Amino acid sequence: MAEIKLIALDLDGTLFRSDGTISQASIDAINYASSKGVYVVISTGRGFSGLPLERLEDTDMNYALTANGSAVFRIHPKHCLFATPMDDDIVFPVLEWLDDKDIRIQCFVMGKGMRPEQVASYAPNLDFSEEETRITHHMPVFLDYLKKNEYHVDKVTLDFKRMADGTLKDRAEVDRYCRSVKGLEVVSGGFNNIEFTREGVDKGVALLRFAELMGIKPEETMAIGDTGNDISIIMAAGVGVAMGNAEEGPKEIADDITDTNDRDGVAKAIMKYVGHTEAGDRVEGTLL
Repeated sequence: MAEIKLIALDLDGTLFRSDGTISQASIDAINYASSKGVYVVISTGRGFSGLPLERLEDTDMNYALTANGSAVFRIHPKHCLFATPMDDDIVFPVLEWLDDKDIRIQCFVMGKGMRPEQVASYAPNLDFSEEETRITHHMPVFLDYLKKNEYHVDKVTLDFKRMADGTLKDRAEVDRYCRSVKGLEVVSGGFNNIEFTREGVDKGVALLRFAELMGIKPEETMAIGDTGNDISIIMAAGVGVAMGNAEEGPKEIADDITDTNDRDGVAKAIMKYVGHTEAGDRVEGTLL
């Protein structure tokens, strides 16, 4: 097996435990890998403004594949290495079609989260976290704003309202519609969610492009994730690892399955493929 020189980590459900924190074992494993010259990078569906940098400040991670790979950033100092937004003539009609749906819409534009202003009023029972509210701009006359400023959309995330019978309002219809639109790459970051980027853009493509920039071969990469939007990067990486708490899709195509996000799955995977030191001593158990 080739020496691992680049590790991409999903955040929610992977690096982050169920309570949103990162275990000390994972921090130690990340920093150990970094000390050995391995690039450890974020791989997330979040836009740059949604990166919880205060939770990551103890880790030696300074690059992020954001918005499902549609924009890749150096974190400090902030710099966009490359971005691949959707064509306006494809995504704008989709946003118009979605406009009167009872859905929480979030668009990522130049690393910032933006959503139509009316979402806050017509979807009141969709919970907005304090963090999301702080980093997301509610824009009146949203499409006109994008067009006037010549802003291009990197990614769109749709979250659906759960009905009394447990079904998700409009999800099936919206999923069929989005998948029928040529030019979109449609995935799910969890069953209640649909996300789309430019066709041919995903976490896996971003990983390989970033690796090439850094002079790293595909077989020298590793990726860890847990949901549908991680399948592409797990498949693209030289070593693709699914979390123990992952959905069946990632597990089925992964080269390996580690422990859960609440049982130091990231730390165990890193220490298995990069090496054992004092950081590894903090991690109990072995990979599944």
